[in-house]
Amino acid sequence: MRRLSPCLALVLALVLALPLLAACAAPPAEERIETRVENPAEKLLLAGWYYEERNSPRPAERLIREAIQIYQATSDRLGLGHAYRTYGLFLRSDAVRRAAELYAEEGFLDPSITLDNRLAQSIAYLERAATLYEQEAAYGWVINAQLQLGYGHHFQKQTAQACAAFDRSLEVYQEHRDSTESVIRLPPGESSYETFVAAMKKQSDCPR
Repeated sequence: MRRLSPCLALVLALVLALPLLAACAAPPAEERIETRVENPAEKLLLAGWYYEERNSPRPAERLIREAIQIYQATSDRLGLGHAYRTYGLFLRSDAVRRAAELYAEEGFLDPSITLDNRLAQSIAYLERAATLYEQEAAYGWVINAQLQLGYGHHFQKQTAQACAAFDRSLEVYQEHRDSTESVIRLPPGESSYETFVAAMKKQSDCPR
């Protein structure tokens, strides 16, 4: 993961300090930060902070869509994979679920997405990300994207698809273990990626 630029790190630090300052009439902190971030990778990092830490999906979605547009314009396929992956995870996030009334009234920035199909669209964006990662031979990211697809299909009770995604994640890991092991972060208590995936497959009722 890329480090935050000094500018973005300073902006975030200032925002975290805002509750300690005297209140004054000003635009929301989210609006002020967004205007200071131009790098698409940093837009994705900030988007994740918004929807995961601040429970603020609207600015997060704007940043993700901006990153998608930048990566498309520059033909950065790996970056576009990251943006698609981030959008896929965003669509199934608790922040979006909690903002259901807002999205019911205003809709998503991708007009093809609705509250009813957001989980299916999450899978679609993760599939786009996985395809780009495969094409760019970014195997560590392939492993992650396929794992996230497994979760997505599991949430949708699509057992066969979930099992296939978990299998593909494990297959890529085993094929490229030497080059990807350093980027795999196992949950506490897991001894290997094999046992971790086996546990996920068991939860999804995959055949042995």
